[in-house]
Amino acid sequence: MKPEIDILLARYFGGEATAADMVALDNWLAASAENEICFEKMTEIFQHSAPQTSVKINENKAFRQFSAYIRQAETKTTAKKGVIRTLIAVAVAAACIAAVVGWFFTDAFRPTRETVIATAGVINNTPVKMAKGIAVMPDTLTTIRYIAKDDRLNVALEGKARFDVQEADKKLTVSAKMVLVEDIGTVFSVTAYPADSRITVEVESGEVHLYTTDNTEGVFLTDGMTGIYHIYEKRFETIVARHETTPIPVIFNGATLCAVAASLSAQYGVTVTVDEAVAKRLITVSFAGDETVEEMIDIIVETLSLKSGEMQIND
Repeated sequence: MKPEIDILLARYFGGEATAADMVALDNWLAASAENEICFEKMTEIFQHSAPQTSVKINENKAFRQFSAYIRQAETKTTAKKGVIRTLIAVAVAAACIAAVVGWFFTDAFRPTRETVIATAGVINNTPVKMAKGIAVMPDTLTTIRYIAKDDRLNVALEGKARFDVQEADKKLTVSAKMVLVEDIGTVFSVTAYPADSRITVEVESGEVHLYTTDNTEGVFLTDGMTGIYHIYEKRFETIVARHETTPIPVIFNGATLCAVAASLSAQYGVTVTVDEAVAKRLITVSFAGDETVEEMIDIIVETLSLKSGEMQIND
C-alpha cells in the first residue's frame, strides 16, 4: 500500500480520522475489491486485538551489547571492519523497526471511540443521542459511523438520516460519499444511499455548509432550502422552497359592476370591461381567493344572467 494510505488507515483505527479522512477512506475502498479485502482483514485483526502495553526496546543497551561482541571479533582480524559496521547498522535499524512495529500494533490498533448505528427495514422514530445537543434519527437501511474527538463530532453516513443540533458542545460534520455537510446550528436531513447519483441535504431550520474536498466553497443552505450535489457532474444545485400563502377572500357587497371591474383589474393586473348598459347593476358575491379572475367573471356573468361580452377581459 502507499504510505499515505498506511497513515490514513492508522488514523482511522486509532480513532483520529477527520471527516475528510473518512471521505478519502471511502474513495480508496471503492477503488478496488482488493482494497476492500485488505481493509476487512485489518478490521478483523483490530477486532480481535486486545489492548496491550507498549513494547519498549532499549536500543542503547542492545547497541552496547552488540558492539562488545563486535570488538571481540575485531581482535581476530581487521579485514572485516566494513562488515562489522554494516552489522552494527543492521542491528540499529532492526531495533528501530521493532519499535515502530510495536507502536503500530499497540497504539494504532487500540480500541477506538467509533460508534455504529445501523437500521433495517423499520424506522425507529426515537432519536439517538450522539453527543450533547446532537441527535440523529436514521431512516431505513441506513448505517451511521461517528467518532467524538475533542470539540468535533465526525459522522460518516450511508443512507438517510435527520440530524437535530441544539446548543451542542461539539462541531458536527457529516460525510456522505465525497460530500461534507458542516452544521452551523440547525435541523437537517441528508440522503446518500449507495446507489444514488446525487446527495441531497434538506434544511428545516438554521444553516449548513455543503461542500466537497475539491470544492470547499460549496453552498450554504438556510431554512427551507434543499441542496443537491450531482456526483457525476460534480456540481451543486440549490432549491428554495415556495412558501404557500393563505388565500385572501374577495368580497363584493352591493357593489356596481363598474366598481367590481375596476377592483379585479387592479388586483389581478388585467383589464376587465363592462358594457355601459349593465355598468350600474349591483351584485353581492364572495370568493375564497383561490379562484382565477376568469372564474370570478364567469360566476358574476352567470349570477346576473349577463349576455356574452357584457363583462369580459380585454387582452
